[in-house]
Amino acid sequence: MWTVLVFAKFRWDLNPVALVALGASVSAGGRYLIARGAAKLQRFVPRRAQENLEAAHTLLHGHRRGIFALLAVFVLSPLPSGQLFIAAGLLRMQLWMVTTAYFFGRVVSYSLYVGAASVAEYSAGDVLDKIWGEPWVVVIQVVLAVGIIALPFIPWKHPLPTERPSEPAAEDLS
Repeated sequence: MWTVLVFAKFRWDLNPVALVALGASVSAGGRYLIARGAAKLQRFVPRRAQENLEAAHTLLHGHRRGIFALLAVFVLSPLPSGQLFIAAGLLRMQLWMVTTAYFFGRVVSYSLYVGAASVAEYSAGDVLDKIWGEPWVVVIQVVLAVGIIALPFIPWKHPLPTERPSEPAAEDLS
């Protein structure tokens, strides 16, 4: 998400405060939906895993410090947030608290990214303006996107042939 915000800041010179608020809101809303989806799919989790999740839920909700520590993870963690929200949904956490903590964490991090982009824009803005509009930049992006889409369709089980050592020449044998 932060890359989209930085791109929007460079490309359209949007208000950085509105950009950060919108980005953090959209990101938090999406993570909330991920957690809700995980909670709905919990019935498909194997029975033993459900018992473990229930024990973790009881442990977390029985200790106030555990909840605050977990909220700190959602604010500060470098872990992928999608997986954290899946865990929050499976643990039946209070999603409003988790999402609020995540939102404020994103406001801070997105502010740093967009702020850095604003500073960079003033020092390298002319160069970037020229590059963004070039057709070759668009072509490179399309080629990279096609490459990423093609990755699952490459037959990775069939590796490239390996080079075999060549046989020594007849004169080397004497």
